Amino acid sequence: MHPYLRTLSKITGLPKFSYKVVESYWLGNDKLLKAKNKDYPTLLNFFTKQGVPEWFVAELKSEKPKKFIPTHLFQVLHVGVGRASGSVPYNLESINNCMIRWGKVKKVNKKTAIVSLNSLKKVKGVLTAHWKQIVKILTEDEIEKIAYWTDEVLKTI
Repeated sequence: MHPYLRTLSKITGLPKFSYKVVESYWLGNDKLLKAKNKDYPTLLNFFTKQGVPEWFVAELKSEKPKKFIPTHLFQVLHVGVGRASGSVPYNLESINNCMIRWGKVKKVNKKTAIVSLNSLKKVKGVLTAHWKQIVKILTEDEIEKIAYWTDEVLKTI
């Protein structure tokens, strides 16, 4: 995540831990409109500084995105969840678990919840989930942002 926050900070001129930068990475916001394909090498340079293997950075350099939208979903789908670290297998289950998905809680048990994910209907109580964890109850504005930017990233894959 840190290379993305650094990249977004450089693109926007905002501090890397500012709300707008962090929001743009996780949910998406209008700050992403400033990101251009010419900014993609900046992310790759920050990957290298963080210690991502050189062979993997070289592979990413050769597989440039159609459009650079530096969000968590871009990381999951373009870079590939677990590909650099090997911490999880790069497969559909890991992709589905790592994607920030939104939905509505249907039932709460003592230690678990049943959630209907990724409904595009705008309803009260919509939340985000990441690695099977409920992360945040979303506002209407946040629902619009994550739905819009998810669609934008998916168009580039």
